[in-house]
Amino acid sequence: MPALVNRPELLPDLTMYMEAYGTLARSRPGEGAPERIPFRDIVAVCDLFRVRTVQGRLNMVHAVQTIDAEALLIAKEKAEAEAAKLEKERKAPKSRERRKPPPVEEEDDA
Repeated sequence: MPALVNRPELLPDLTMYMEAYGTLARSRPGEGAPERIPFRDIVAVCDLFRVRTVQGRLNMVHAVQTIDAEALLIAKEKAEAEAAKLEKERKAPKSRERRKPPPVEEEDDA
């Protein structure tokens, strides 16, 4: 995958935030378009990752919400591009090639 090849190296101090986001993103609410990760879920993941201090929890909330906002923006842009592509295909005139009739087999009189 090209995205994985070109991904930036994550500093060790930041891996916890990506792991927390990954945990939360898999249980994201929303049937159609994805919704923001609820605040209560981010607080719950703080307990799971043993983030106890107020500053640590604020950092977790900020990091997860920032990553989530970017992921939602990417998903929205991807959906809009796909919708535009489908609309363009729908509006494109269908080619009206004349079909040649199948060749007629000649019968032998022998």
